[in-house]
Amino acid sequence: MSLELKAELVMALKDYERVKEKLWNGGIDFTVSNAESDDKILMRVIKSPKSKSGYVGLDAVSKMIKTMKNEDYDKGVLVCEKCTEAAKRELKQKAFR
Repeated sequence: MSLELKAELVMALKDYERVKEKLWNGGIDFTVSNAESDDKILMRVIKSPKSKSGYVGLDAVSKMIKTMKNEDYDKGVLVCEKCTEAAKRELKQKAFR
């Protein structure tokens, strides 16, 4: 299953409405909202990690957090194939889904 399809599945299961879509080098950012709340949610799909190992690392998570702060997102969802342990810890600390 492609990462975009996984993101679509998460949107359907969580009842997220797609507000905006932005393509960038290596992935897609979806701005979504939940019907039950006014939360602005960033769903980032990383298709091509910059690391040679193919893992999404702490640098990618830090960039996502910076984007969330700069653009006033309330929550974030990261969709990727593989993620480093450090990146997972950072995601948990920042209360990501």
